[in-house]
Amino acid sequence: MIAQSSLGPSQEEITIVMPIFNQSDIIIRNLTSLVDSLELKARVILIDDASYDSSFDLISKSLDLLCAIKPVAIEIHRFRRSKFETHCDKFGISLARTKYVIEVQSDMQVKDMGFDSRLVACMVSHPDLIAVSGRGVQPLSEPVDYFITTAGSDRSRGQS
Repeated sequence: MIAQSSLGPSQEEITIVMPIFNQSDIIIRNLTSLVDSLELKARVILIDDASYDSSFDLISKSLDLLCAIKPVAIEIHRFRRSKFETHCDKFGISLARTKYVIEVQSDMQVKDMGFDSRLVACMVSHPDLIAVSGRGVQPLSEPVDYFITTAGSDRSRGQS
């Protein structure tokens, strides 16, 4: 594990878990965008799932840059053999010390300032919820219209 922090111990309000596998071409852009979009004090747990590209090295070399954007604690864990995304998520969540954990895909570029505080606010205002998804934030009409015109299949060329 490699850790970098600009937060004191126990100051985190949320934990971000991000599994990574061979994302060297986009990982620094996506991590920079993620950190820039945070409003809450966060601990970011990155799990490199035995990438064979330069993802791990790029992240390791960029820790100072990432922590300079906003106060954030970043940890990088690296598996020697790939365990796949679900195991990486479980591992990252098991390391969380905060009440709220947000899992973000490494191929997602977050460009939504304060997404973290809105997701937490939803959980706080609805204590009966166990999970909230930030996916599917496009207008619902677009996928519905696509489903109707393709008869529910991406291989269909018309209605059946």
